[in-house]
Amino acid sequence: MSARTIGLAHLTFLQRSPAELVELAAAAGFDAVSLRLSPATEDDDAGRRHSAPARIADARRACERTGVGVLDVEVFGFTPDTEPTAFLPALDAAAALGARYLLVNCRDADTRRFAERLARFADLAAGRGLRAMLEFIPYTAVRTLAQAAALVEGTDAGVLVDALHLQRSGAGPEDLARVGADRLGYVQLCDAPRVPPPGGLLAESRHDRLVPGTGELPLGDLLARFAPGAPVSVESPSDSLQSHLGELGLARRLRASVGGVLDELEVPRSRSHGKAQEAGNV
Repeated sequence: MSARTIGLAHLTFLQRSPAELVELAAAAGFDAVSLRLSPATEDDDAGRRHSAPARIADARRACERTGVGVLDVEVFGFTPDTEPTAFLPALDAAAALGARYLLVNCRDADTRRFAERLARFADLAAGRGLRAMLEFIPYTAVRTLAQAAALVEGTDAGVLVDALHLQRSGAGPEDLARVGADRLGYVQLCDAPRVPPPGGLLAESRHDRLVPGTGELPLGDLLARFAPGAPVSVESPSDSLQSHLGELGLARRLRASVGGVLDELEVPRSRSHGKAQEAGNV
């Protein structure tokens, strides 16, 4: 089994409060969670509710009780009017929870302005022991891996790769070679058909992802591009599967499935290591 941290992303069960997500993750065997403590957009009511100080305090107590950690806090969404200092309460909450990363989205078409703000935000994060990670999404202002890689240059920020968004942006695992290894921290995992289902990319992303290992995305190849111990955040919301399996049933299936994907990746690595040792003994 892989020893890396495996987290459960809040988007998978966004209806649950941060503390409830922690409890669900613990029951399903996850090591950590991704918590939405900042609204992704103006109409993100869930993110607004979850950011209440009382809910954050409840989440901290749940983490202490269960031993589940916080891998990242989301979503720090930049619009044309967003100043980095507006996020200070959420940054302080993330630091208090022991988070490692902060997930950043861009909804500002002026990417020069955003780049300057991202650099300041990354500095604020680093001062609290956190790392800002810019996520590229085909339906935001930063649509591609190449755009994200260019925007984090000269900053302390990294690039967050979501398996679905990488596929839908027209790129593949091989394109990660263009991004410095020091820019890749953790990876968001799910599965999907190679061709998008009807309904649009936004609907697929939020409501219609597949369990890792049940679709057509090259997950093994993607994971092989990251450091062996890179954390994984399972972001796989599925309205249909949740209705069929229930919340705990879906969470447990996700945990088992991503464990299987990781185990398949580790077997070739173990064999390669064994052959290297044999060669050294000749």
